[in-house]
Amino acid sequence: MKKEAEPEEKKIVRDHMKRMRRNLSADCVMRFGAQISAELLSMDEIRRAKTVFLYSAVRKEANPESFIRALPALGKQMAYPRVCGDEMDFYVVQSTAELTPGAFGIPEPEPAAGLCRPTAGSVILVPGVAFMENGNRIGMGKGYYDRYLARYPALLRIGIAYEAQLSAVWVPDEQDLPMDFIVTENRVIRCQSCERV
Repeated sequence: MKKEAEPEEKKIVRDHMKRMRRNLSADCVMRFGAQISAELLSMDEIRRAKTVFLYSAVRKEANPESFIRALPALGKQMAYPRVCGDEMDFYVVQSTAELTPGAFGIPEPEPAAGLCRPTAGSVILVPGVAFMENGNRIGMGKGYYDRYLARYPALLRIGIAYEAQLSAVWVPDEQDLPMDFIVTENRVIRCQSCERV
């Protein structure tokens, strides 16, 4: 089921944050990604996780590339999303070399890759356009992550963002599921609205 038309305020926030992200220099994207990676590696929740559900960063999204490269040596199983119609599922990969351009030009696993279902202790890194410190998130507007997270409510949700993406305020929709944590280049935020962890 597709999301209903969203309020104008969310569109304004999304457009503003997308412009901000486009204006980031390549050096900032790389430096912030390395800092976000270090913050992620410091988290107990990551150390305890058996499987980490990841995403392919595109269009200057926060990219924890060095964190992702470290996961196999830490014994973590990695899974990436693949879009099919209005839904999204995650598939096991051994490395990002297995990803090929898929929906919206975003690198995805091949359909033959093994389907990966969240288990106890799994964590998911969630990209977004804007976040509030209480865990609320605005994505790209298609609702893929909201629908996926609704299917697996016990999955520990870690929003990945630049610090500058935290400056907006809006009224969340009912179907918007808040993050448990947000990780930026400066800090790890335990979200006040989340009492699950």
